[in-house]
Amino acid sequence: MLATDANNPGYSLAIGKARSRGVEFDLAGRLPGRLDVMLTYAYVDAEARSGMQDPSNSFRISPGETGTDFRLPAHTLFRLFGSVDVMEHLELYGAVANLFDAEWYASSYSPLWVQPGAPRTATIGLRASF
Repeated sequence: MLATDANNPGYSLAIGKARSRGVEFDLAGRLPGRLDVMLTYAYVDAEARSGMQDPSNSFRISPGETGTDFRLPAHTLFRLFGSVDVMEHLELYGAVANLFDAEWYASSYSPLWVQPGAPRTATIGLRASF
């Protein structure tokens, strides 16, 4: 796990131990009319488990990466997808990721470096089989 190097701006240091705990749940089924439904839930709680010493003084580095209560907000994402056979061996498919255009953050290692998640994104395509 990385943290900002206070003595070398633009560089990072490994902070040592980290812990990630959580649960994931998947449920899939078929409704009448050949409608497939899938529900996935994931909960992840990750945290730094050790601090670093600042060489210039004797207290822990605490600009938001370690030893603080900096947290990314929880988020819920919905994805809609489907497909239809246009003709034999040709399928039209589509998907909408982040259906409700939720604001979310994909990753971070400090409050100064937070990677935003993708906004609503739609994809369509044709799939041919031979």
